Amino acid sequence: MTNKAPNAIRSALLPLLGLDNTYALDRLDLTVRTTLDKDAQDSVTQFLASLSDPSQVRAAGLDQYQLLDHGNPRSVIYSVTLYERMRGANVLRVQTDNFDQPLDINQGTKLQMGSTAKLRTLIHYLEIIAELHYKYAAMSSA
Repeated sequence: MTNKAPNAIRSALLPLLGLDNTYALDRLDLTVRTTLDKDAQDSVTQFLASLSDPSQVRAAGLDQYQLLDHGNPRSVIYSVTLYERMRGANVLRVQTDNFDQPLDINQGTKLQMGSTAKLRTLIHYLEIIAELHYKYAAMSSA
């Protein structure tokens, strides 16, 4: 789990540098700055990993009805992506999960949502569109 952020950064660099593989990337002498917050990243990763322990689930208050009130908490995969709005841009601060395998759940996967989650997502999307329409409808198309 601890290598997922560096691996994501390395993968993002490949097309930017016109490289085909990480072997070629490893041969370069370069320094990369990222918006990821290492301390926050490590803290969230550690917290997500701790949720495999039922006592930690209770301590976090996640043992409620329709959350983790039954079942094995070790079988739940959590994924967190956190952006911070700064100077007119959204910058990635945390991108992690508790899946202890090389696959990064945040990139390259599709999640199937239940019908309630789909409806909530659709409603939230439509609320955003309505807010943008209200804000920009009076403006000319130019």
